[in-house]
Amino acid sequence: MCLLFETIKILDGKIYNLKFHQKRVNNSGYYLDLSKIIQVPKQYQTGLIKCKIIYSHELKSISFEPYKFKKIRNIKIIHDDEITYSKKYLNRRKIDDLLAQNKNYDDILIIKNKLITDSSKANIVFFDGGKWITPASPLLEGTQREKLLKNKIIAKQEIKIENIKSMKYFMLINAMNEFNPENSCDISVISF
Repeated sequence: MCLLFETIKILDGKIYNLKFHQKRVNNSGYYLDLSKIIQVPKQYQTGLIKCKIIYSHELKSISFEPYKFKKIRNIKIIHDDEITYSKKYLNRRKIDDLLAQNKNYDDILIIKNKLITDSSKANIVFFDGGKWITPASPLLEGTQREKLLKNKIIAKQEIKIENIKSMKYFMLINAMNEFNPENSCDISVISF
């Protein structure tokens, strides 16, 4: 039995992107009604809260904790042509090992078959000077990424490692870190 999880943003008691999380749960082969499961406790009704749901064929656990945005100061490119992470598995051993091998960096940017995929915990979007683009072949199709694609705020494109230097900025996005150009990072913080 594979355990999966969802991380869901709650801000001042409001649950964000629930339909995109529900779609991913439904596509996992399991079914849980997230709208019935998530009942935000009174002590988590204010501020930015991370809700983590662990499940398989049934709910295993649900937790809430305050969340603080982490600024990326440096990110290391690593190559791994064998890595897979098509579902949000609780077992992230391969990704965690790659991150641990690069512990002097805030995060890693994974290259698979010469194409940019994701960081260890987020999808990536790049600003090329005219538009925001995201890799067409991510390891995991994140809920924030799906929302941005649906709303045509970002576009999909195959991005090779040699394309990075022509980009202006990048941003890591996930359920907790929404698209906000003010939170973008200069390409110079990426180490090759």
